[in-house]
Amino acid sequence: DAAAGEGPAMRKTHRKKLPAPKLSAMIPFALGCAAPIPILMAAMDKVPGEGRPPKTPVLYEFNVLFKLCGALFPVILLVLRMLIKKVFGATSPRAASDLFSLSTCVVVSVMRVVMYHITLLLKDADEEKRDVMSDHVFLAMSIVCLARFELYCCLETLESNKLLALPALLALVLIVLMHCNNYITTRYFHTSEESVMSLVCGGLLFEIPGSIFFYLTRRR
Repeated sequence: DAAAGEGPAMRKTHRKKLPAPKLSAMIPFALGCAAPIPILMAAMDKVPGEGRPPKTPVLYEFNVLFKLCGALFPVILLVLRMLIKKVFGATSPRAASDLFSLSTCVVVSVMRVVMYHITLLLKDADEEKRDVMSDHVFLAMSIVCLARFELYCCLETLESNKLLALPALLALVLIVLMHCNNYITTRYFHTSEESVMSLVCGGLLFEIPGSIFFYLTRRR
């Protein structure tokens, strides 16, 4: 019997070789895994009675914009990417549809608003009116989640339109700035408990589901 006589080396050649993981999925996946690092580092670096941080160039101006319109940052990335696709064209059979992208943005935004109102109710129920978590860190984690998704969509269609490198770069810069801002917020403006609670809630609602998505699509 020829089949029975096949050796281990012959059987290995019959196995289907898995495609290499895609950078378009692994880069956003790695950026999400890095989310806890600045928060936990800041919690460890916190000094009791420490004053406000120095006004670091770029980060200070970014924080001002973040307070004014931070929730719109992912929307700007989404609109820019869709505009480039509409005007100059871009296709990819594996990229998420625009409807899926819009739905993701809406779902994340709704989850953020609902969770925020839940924390307000918990704060009102507390006799000492203490914050349950850091609203800025929680908002930042939702922004990072959506920015990672936009980065993924841009990288998936980058071969068909190099102009998508612009929103991809903006998404990457936004993620890095959000991580830096989380460090400053955690260290200087909130208790470690509040920031860690934001990390847990943001991780469960945004970062972990997003990372699972990128992990599952890494070989498609």
